[in-house]
Amino acid sequence: MNADVTAVGSDTSVQGLIEMILQKRRTVYPVVDEGGGVVSIVTLADVRNVPADERETRTVADVMDENPTTVSPADDAFEALVAFGGRDVPLLVTGRDGGLVGVITQEDVARALEVIRGLRETPDPREVVPESYA
Repeated sequence: MNADVTAVGSDTSVQGLIEMILQKRRTVYPVVDEGGGVVSIVTLADVRNVPADERETRTVADVMDENPTTVSPADDAFEALVAFGGRDVPLLVTGRDGGLVGVITQEDVARALEVIRGLRETPDPREVVPESYA
């Protein structure tokens, strides 16, 4: 999980979000309300089709995903993998008590599973090679 997350307010203009995307070079942001509560996520794809002359007046709330996929900070990699399962979402929002804790990307889950796999005990080759080959 990445706890160093820049969130955007739902009242931020689409133009303000585009400027943030260009400055921070991230294309997905959690959306929070005035109290810091997780509301949604918004992506570059969500703002791509907003006409240039409407970008100052339209807000993130107008274009954001209404049903973000969330997980608990206590969830493990497998539970995050299940949450991603078959959904076309770029990240999972992690929250506690309504507030934003961090985000989990598909790459985060893959890395966690790779570490778990790497930590499994490697069998002694003498135990897996048939005696006829020894």
